[in-house]
Amino acid sequence: MTKSITLIFTFSLMMHLYAAENRVVAVSSGVNEIVYSLNAQDQLVGNCVSSIFPEEANLLPKVGYQRMLPSEGILSLKPNLVILTSESGPKSVIDQLHQLNIEVVIVDAGRSLENIYKCISIIGSTLDKEEEARLLIKKLKTEKLQLDRQVKSLSEKPRVLFILGHGGMARVAGLDTAANSMIELSGGQNVISSFNGYKPVSPEELLELNPDYIVATTMGIDQHGGIKKFSQMSGLRDTSAVKKDRVLIFNAQYLLGFGPRTVTAAIDLNNRYDR
Repeated sequence: MTKSITLIFTFSLMMHLYAAENRVVAVSSGVNEIVYSLNAQDQLVGNCVSSIFPEEANLLPKVGYQRMLPSEGILSLKPNLVILTSESGPKSVIDQLHQLNIEVVIVDAGRSLENIYKCISIIGSTLDKEEEARLLIKKLKTEKLQLDRQVKSLSEKPRVLFILGHGGMARVAGLDTAANSMIELSGGQNVISSFNGYKPVSPEELLELNPDYIVATTMGIDQHGGIKKFSQMSGLRDTSAVKKDRVLIFNAQYLLGFGPRTVTAAIDLNNRYDR
């Protein structure tokens, strides 16, 4: 019996020592936020350029953009563990990490609460933070119950248009996007159902869509010169959303990041809908 207890204690001690010695690179804002939410940030030696929350995450070295990772940026940090998503790449860089015997953990980038729970569980297990992961998932599920109550309080599903204005021409969110998932999670209905991804639409199409609400990002509004200029865009100014002052502005990562803050973001969006 004493021997068994000793073995269990030794294994537990070894796991904690392993965690303490981890040199982790978190690739994607969602992965980075999960690591911080699990109180495992002491294991981080770097993250990607989109990892800007919490604020202290900005102090870590950046290894580049998750879809176009440079191997040099990662390897310079001498990690023994890199946590990626299924959207990370290129494949050649991931293959190189494997060849160098660096542990690589890839979590699904799917945009659903069930997937968030799964990612938290996997990352918690990887970083020896199983109990913290369990408690975080429990917290999110409790928040989801609040969200469900708020969604039920809506008299009808608001018709919502998400406009992404980053990097030039404004595009709207169709199906199979983080924006579509967030609209549905918050109790709304995406007015775009004819295509997947993000695409530009004509002023005539915008007017015909005539959404109840328009959701945009802070960066997108800024790139259009502010809310007044954004609202006067051809096709938008005559919509019900603009006429009723229903242009809702959110931080892009907060709204679309799909991580520990997702349920809170959905509640915030839902709170902006009229009852």
